[in-house]
Amino acid sequence: MDGTEVAADSGHLEYRYYVNYLPRGYGGGTPSPLETSKYGWGEIPTGPITDAALSRVISAASGRTKVTRTVLADAAKERAKGRLTLLAGDFNEPSHRDWTHRTRNLFDHNGTVINWSTTRAIEDAGFRDSYRVIHPDPVHQPGFTWPSDNPGADVSQLTWAPRADERDRIDFVFYHPDRRIRLLDSVIVGPSSTIVRNKRVKETGRERFWEPTWTWPTDHKALPSTFRLTTR
Repeated sequence: MDGTEVAADSGHLEYRYYVNYLPRGYGGGTPSPLETSKYGWGEIPTGPITDAALSRVISAASGRTKVTRTVLADAAKERAKGRLTLLAGDFNEPSHRDWTHRTRNLFDHNGTVINWSTTRAIEDAGFRDSYRVIHPDPVHQPGFTWPSDNPGADVSQLTWAPRADERDRIDFVFYHPDRRIRLLDSVIVGPSSTIVRNKRVKETGRERFWEPTWTWPTDHKALPSTFRLTTR
C-alpha cells in the first residue's frame, strides 16, 4: 500500500478439542485417549466439568497454540524486513480476555476462569486484539462471533450444544503495533440474533452490528477491523 508492505496471516485452527464446552456440560469432540473423549460432542451425563487445569491440558493437545507459535515466529521475520503484520481467523478457541473473573458466572461458564493459551501467546508476542482494544468490556460487549443465527437454516444446524449457552468470541483480528498503523474501529457483521439453548434470541449486549440485507452464508459472524496506514 503506497510502498508499505503488510504481511497478513489467516488461519482456521483445529475445531476438535473444543474444551470451552466442558464447563457447559458437553464433551467438545475430544479424541481418544484423552480423559473426556468418551463424551464425544454429546452432553456429559454428570454435568459440567469446571476443572480449568484439565481444560488447558486438553486444549494444548489440539495443537492450536503450537501451530500459532510457528506463525508468530514467521511474523517476527516479516517485521524484521520492515513489514506490518496482521493475524486473523477462526481460532476455535476463546480469548483469555473473555473467560475472566468478571464473566465466570455468565454465558454458562459456571464459575470457570481459563487463561486460554493461544490468544495469550499471540499477545505475549506483542500483538493486540483489535476488537478488545475498541471494546474492552467482555461483560457488556462480549462480541460473540459464534454461533450466529441464520434465518435460512434450521436451529438444529446452528447449535452443537442445544441445552447450553454456547456463545463465544472465537474469531479474531490481531495486529502488531507500529507507528505506521492505527486501529480505527472493530465491529460485528452478521445477524444481531444468535442461538441460546436451541432457540433464536436477540443479543442483549452493547455491540454494534452491521446487519446484512442479503442471505447470510454461515454460522459465524464476521469481524471487520478498520486501520489507517501512514505510508510516509
